[in-house]
Amino acid sequence: MPEAKGKLTESAVRVFLRESQEALALKNYFGGKVSPLSGQEYVIFPGQGKKPLSGVLAYQLLGWDSRLLGVKAARMLFIATRKNTLKRSSLYDNLIKDLLRRCRSAGVKIIFFRDPVGGRPLIFALKKNKARLISRTLNARLSFKEKISFEPKGMLIREPKKNEFKDICAIMASGYKNRLLRESRLDKNKVKRLYYQWAMNDLSGRVDTCLVACRKGRIAGFIAYDQRDFLGERYGFVDMIVVKKGERKHGIGMSLIKEAHKRLQSENKGIILNFESEHPGLKRFYEKAGFRVRETFNFYHLYP
Repeated sequence: MPEAKGKLTESAVRVFLRESQEALALKNYFGGKVSPLSGQEYVIFPGQGKKPLSGVLAYQLLGWDSRLLGVKAARMLFIATRKNTLKRSSLYDNLIKDLLRRCRSAGVKIIFFRDPVGGRPLIFALKKNKARLISRTLNARLSFKEKISFEPKGMLIREPKKNEFKDICAIMASGYKNRLLRESRLDKNKVKRLYYQWAMNDLSGRVDTCLVACRKGRIAGFIAYDQRDFLGERYGFVDMIVVKKGERKHGIGMSLIKEAHKRLQSENKGIILNFESEHPGLKRFYEKAGFRVRETFNFYHLYP
């Protein structure tokens, strides 16, 4: 199976993706843009007869994540196949097997994949290769036509000071939970270290805006967000929102959402965020804030 670099042009890949069976799902998932050859991505193209492309799988070695987790990790970005392909599940299977082979030779121990496509053929191929369904991610959007009636009391929302960064990161490390903590092959202390550094990166400028909520003079929670184009329209995107343990049920999260709403509404259509279905309280919270779940994605872990 030849690799893309030096074999096929980026324009040929883009044309293939636009005409693939999964084109609509990928367009929605990536907000209208799929760039398979950018950065450290690697693409697999198995040939089929005289056709140069019958399927594409893109993945990325995760240097930052690997260093913090102490385990070499990769991310499967997307998978696409030619329309009218017979035995699509078999093609998916071949692509995934080749990914596992390549990652195994590179020393990768775990592969993350948030599936934008779904469908029985892909699910069958993932199960065949012993992928573990570890989470379901809900994508929710808040339209600025929705008004948040909640009025915070005794709450100060402001930008963080640099000497507060470590305390904010500690709130993230102790209060944030996602699928990585459910992965038995990862050290939980190292996962929390990743959360800590993730927050530090956001505070240091990875996103446009970070805000903290102060209650009784102390930082009780924070939100980090930026602005992104999605299907030709501008949205605020919440990268993280965390409330300190012991400070929940006091309207802190709602206060942070309302402040982001106020700051973003003049230049954006709404706000987008993702959260896991394993935390039913989050769904109730975001629905109360006016968010509506638009899509659900399965999140898998694969083991080379």
